[in-house]
Amino acid sequence: MSRARKPSTTLTAKEALFVEEFLVDGFAARAARRAGYGKTQGSARELGHRLIHKPVVKAAIEKARTARIARTRITADRVLLELAVIGFIDPEIPNPNPASDRVRALALLGKHQGLFNDRLEVSGPAGGPIAIDAAALRERLADRLAGLASVPVVPANGNGRRA
Repeated sequence: MSRARKPSTTLTAKEALFVEEFLVDGFAARAARRAGYGKTQGSARELGHRLIHKPVVKAAIEKARTARIARTRITADRVLLELAVIGFIDPEIPNPNPASDRVRALALLGKHQGLFNDRLEVSGPAGGPIAIDAAALRERLADRLAGLASVPVVPANGNGRRA
């Protein structure tokens, strides 16, 4: 008879290190590798994924993020305001930031606002599903296969090249 293990409510030393490393760049696989989990890319990716979904680790990450925001007083609103200051500065005022900084700030603001779509979404009329006529596709495929039947086959010689 096997006993079900109760989920732990405290972090292990390795999990605590994972949380610290995860806060560095937000990549679970990299954090897992730096914390000493999984030596290969695949195992670190799998373990990192498992760790960030573990309730005690997830809670520790959220607590650490909240503490970092309180400590640094850097919030999303503050970042957006600073980007807006850089991006929308009056061009007539002498500015120590080069134009490329303005362009980058505006690009980040636009991305945040969802102005740029990096994905191509394909859909049918009025956003519905794409209609596929399976019978017509089968007929076209049959015609093409019939056309290929008349093409002569050139046998390959021993080294895989055509004779």
